[in-house]
Amino acid sequence: MELVLIRHPAVAIKRGICYGRSEVPLAGDARAEADALLERLKVLAAAAAPVTALAGAAATETQVARRRMSAGGRLLLAPSMIATSPLMRCMCIAARLGERIGCSITPDVRLCELDFGRWELQRWEDLNRDALDAWARDLEYGRPHGGESVRRVIDRVSAWLAQAQAASDEETHDRPYVVWAISHAGPIRLLTAYALALPATACTHWPLAMGGMVWLRNTASASSRMPWALGCWNR
Repeated sequence: MELVLIRHPAVAIKRGICYGRSEVPLAGDARAEADALLERLKVLAAAAAPVTALAGAAATETQVARRRMSAGGRLLLAPSMIATSPLMRCMCIAARLGERIGCSITPDVRLCELDFGRWELQRWEDLNRDALDAWARDLEYGRPHGGESVRRVIDRVSAWLAQAQAASDEETHDRPYVVWAISHAGPIRLLTAYALALPATACTHWPLAMGGMVWLRNTASASSRMPWALGCWNR
């Protein structure tokens, strides 16, 4: 199974504002942002191996898009499914990607950002210092904001990953089973740590740009719990 995790592009909100489950709009045009992501996904696939030649002048746009993401004679990154956080900053990107390559999208609340509770849409600098310090001391289980704990996010993204891998096991493949997931910085970092069998918060400070992509690979079955391999981070 190949898993490409994609952070949504930049949002239209002032710097220093805490936002998780809140709906905030993208800063740019969703269609243009998604089209740019698709071009970068083609480059990501091409970086793995030489791209195979396109077949036939009569190929449809969807076929061309898929074949352009071919590498080494196999479809590396053309998705079997596109999963997405249901928050609109992810949904609108997923919808455009699905439209471009002819793939349905599956919204899943388990891919949402952490719920910051009463801290949502507040300035970080205005938050209670003691509460922030308490959270730093117990980052995994603490929830001084009244929202979700980091552990809760880990539990839901790991359950999503297990379900996706089980779906991969059930497929009869003539090419690798590939999932694209449009999500947020928190879930992507935590899911990566889980997949790589790292400590829960090991990836929390890894840089991940808006629109950044993470590529994880695993050839084992869902029941094996064999750690995944990191193909790339923040491409």
